[in-house]
Amino acid sequence: FDQPCFVCVDGEDNVIVTDNHRVQVFDKDLNFKHQFGKWGRRPQDMWCPMGVASDHQGNIVLANVGGTSFGWLRNGMTVQVFRPDGTWVSTISSDGDKLNLPHGVAVTEDGHVFVADVDHYCVRKYRYL
Repeated sequence: FDQPCFVCVDGEDNVIVTDNHRVQVFDKDLNFKHQFGKWGRRPQDMWCPMGVASDHQGNIVLANVGGTSFGWLRNGMTVQVFRPDGTWVSTISSDGDKLNLPHGVAVTEDGHVFVADVDHYCVRKYRYL
């Protein structure tokens, strides 16, 4: 690990860990399976994901901090969705309700995600499925 921050367990008991600018996936016995993500400017890239959840389909949902000192990042302060294998699916739009410092995510069975926004002192709800 480089900087492990957040962890969740998916429906198949895989352990999913945010680790600096990537996500690492382990089986329930903590045997490494795969990793994905890197720092960069593309929508699927990461900058210190500060929350992770897995939905009933195995999708991995991340709160991606971005950073005010890195305003050029197009994927800053967003929520991203990846398939279990790490393939980027989408970025959840927060245009109407801008996230400022997302930390922590939780998903519901009906396709919503709740995101704690530390800097705005609130929890926001978005539809992603």
